Amino acid sequence: MDNKTLVRKLLDDVFNKRDASNLSKYCAANCVSHDALATTVDIGGLRQVFEGYFASFSDIHVVIDSQIAEGDLVATRLTCTATDTGGFMGRPPTRKKVQISGIQFDRVRDGRIAETWVQMDYLSMMQQLGMVPRFELTKPGPAQHLHA
Repeated sequence: MDNKTLVRKLLDDVFNKRDASNLSKYCAANCVSHDALATTVDIGGLRQVFEGYFASFSDIHVVIDSQIAEGDLVATRLTCTATDTGGFMGRPPTRKKVQISGIQFDRVRDGRIAETWVQMDYLSMMQQLGMVPRFELTKPGPAQHLHA
């Protein structure tokens, strides 16, 4: 299986089917994951991260928007939708639906993902859940001229 297919299958079989037990089919035992919310150094830690997402968002679903590969790296742009049914980050469930975008880079070694970097728009997700305020941009006023 080529590297892009490996990442696609990981996202579908693990994330979309909400089954972290499938991780070992796609990730090396010592897979390192770099994520703004959690960095892990092995497949056990990665499994805990996935299970935490599944507990917080029971209908979580990922769609791959685009994907490119070069050598051992795969870059994936994705959109994630979910409903906060289990409470995210220890907060009571809001039952709000969220949609966030993100990018993921995976390094493949010996047919398994050895390292992954994930950047999701967590600020947007927290705003959609009401955890942080939305920032409103205001229109700039008329140009101000400086006179010497």
